[in-house]
Amino acid sequence: WKAFMVYTQIKGKKSFPFIKKAMMNSTWYMRSAGLTALQNIDSIAAKKWAYKLLRDDKALMVRMKAIEILGDLARILVKKPRKKDLKRWVKLLHQKDGDLSQVATVALSKIHDDRGQKAGNVAFWQKKFPSSKKL
Repeated sequence: WKAFMVYTQIKGKKSFPFIKKAMMNSTWYMRSAGLTALQNIDSIAAKKWAYKLLRDDKALMVRMKAIEILGDLARILVKKPRKKDLKRWVKLLHQKDGDLSQVATVALSKIHDDRGQKAGNVAFWQKKFPSSKKL
């Protein structure tokens, strides 16, 4: 793990193929290390991979790293949420991470211009937008 991290720091963007292999590795700590290394060299690509790993990875530690990366993105985007991003906010609303669910609730209340008591209620928005519902 440590050697991998040092190698990616030295090689920078040239290490992307190596990082990609790490993120597809069968061991969770290499997938997590790959995501960490990618975040250090290309934050945009890291966010894309984090979103994929958050949905698909079975390892809690990998999903937590993905949430860490996406959490910063979500907090920035919630300032002016766009209606065209509704599906993404609904997906974040149904994540097990309470912080992301709360951020998604704020975004959804802004998109729907709902400033009432229900605006900050995660359960209200989860009921309004069930995870299996097609948008």
